[in-house]
Amino acid sequence: MFDFIDRIPKLIDRQVPGRGRLLLVVGAALLGASIFLPLWQIHLVAPQYQEGLDLYIHSYKLEAGNEGQDLKEINGLRSCLADQVIRGTINRIIAARTIASDISGRRS
Repeated sequence: MFDFIDRIPKLIDRQVPGRGRLLLVVGAALLGASIFLPLWQIHLVAPQYQEGLDLYIHSYKLEAGNEGQDLKEINGLRSCLADQVIRGTINRIIAARTIASDISGRRS
């Protein structure tokens, strides 16, 4: 264990090879893009909603189609969605991640 800690400065001082550097740049670009682009998109289709209901999930907010009206419609359909109301806060997402990590026994 302590041997690994002693080797950390040598690992940090090593040069990153070309492919590794490329992967770091691509990973950083994807991480940066995730701030501006939706992480998930939901499009619900039903006969009573001819244009469908859209929900875009970003890393920091929920954005609904039809100028936010679609989120109200989805919340109104909660009995069809297992009685879960979708809330526009990141706190729910963090709570879900915490519960999932507690169930799986892993800590993030």
